[in-house]
Amino acid sequence: MKIAFIGASGTGKSTLARFIAERFNLPINPVGSRSVAKEMGFVDPVTGEGRPYDVDRAHRMDYKTTLNWQAYSSNLAYAQRVFGVDAKEPIEVTAARYAINGGRAVDSTTSCRPLFQQKLAEAKIAWETRRLCRNRHDENQREDSCDVCGHGLLDPAFVTDRTPLDDMAYALLHCPGVVTEAFRDRAYAHTRTYDLVFYCPLAAGQWLGDDAARVGGGGGANRAETSMYHWRCDVLLQGLLLNSGTQYDSEQDGVACVEIGEHDLHDRKTHVVASIEANMARNAR
Repeated sequence: MKIAFIGASGTGKSTLARFIAERFNLPINPVGSRSVAKEMGFVDPVTGEGRPYDVDRAHRMDYKTTLNWQAYSSNLAYAQRVFGVDAKEPIEVTAARYAINGGRAVDSTTSCRPLFQQKLAEAKIAWETRRLCRNRHDENQREDSCDVCGHGLLDPAFVTDRTPLDDMAYALLHCPGVVTEAFRDRAYAHTRTYDLVFYCPLAAGQWLGDDAARVGGGGGANRAETSMYHWRCDVLLQGLLLNSGTQYDSEQDGVACVEIGEHDLHDRKTHVVASIEANMARNAR
């Protein structure tokens, strides 16, 4: 079974996804904005966690140039002096630091946000479309049978706390040029592969806590600006859901979309479990 949660930041998607993963013994998609930011080198030097909003402060050309410094010079001393290349750290970390501190002005047209959104969308879909051997041989195989034991490959069952529609909404907010016709069609098509999509609306509650990245989401200088940023995201998600082919009536054919309107966590969990069990019973008939 493929279960997805969709909603603005801080609306409880990850909490519910972890609960469902444990309750139904499902793997949870590990690909997220923090993991992709970390892979790109945008890392908190203290905690080691990825910092996705740092991509908005980084100059894209400086980032690409530093990643490929060997194409410009084979002299390591030159690279160390110009780009700050350090053999003791991943080149991605060096590139991210130089792109942020290189001194060039950064705006929505020159930042690393387009690279980030494209990479995030591709990585999440790639993880969710991998084929699995029942004996867990080479989880990234894409042929019809396992090349180790010969068994047929299985489509994965999982839960994810973010859908391609979430990725598209953030891309539309930050760098709309990334959302090409191909990007849009791929996001819609993949969303229709889920069995259940749970929408966590902003109106039911938002829990940002003290997470600086979430509180300062979208570059908001204060809570009011941050609130409007998340509201815009929620409105975009509602529109994208309506155009995705999901069905709010779970008795209809196609992907069932269930709105989680409860505020209390216990009530939310109860609603989600009941919806999943009803969907499983319906599919078993």
